[in-house]
Amino acid sequence: MICIEVQDSQHGQMLLGWRPTTLVGDSEYVHIGAEKDYPSGSNYQPETRFNDVEVTVSWAASKPQGSAV
Repeated sequence: MICIEVQDSQHGQMLLGWRPTTLVGDSEYVHIGAEKDYPSGSNYQPETRFNDVEVTVSWAASKPQGSAV
């Protein structure tokens, strides 16, 4: 299990999304992104830095010794 947590410095809302898992060689990759949500009509001003984040997670599945391919 992998847990990704994104916190907003102004305690606003973050929109989370991800791209489907991709197989590259023996490893799998998933891209998880977060973007600041500025609701229309809100009093919050856009932040000047660090609005968005993207995390790439990769892993390789190991096969037990002696197992068939």
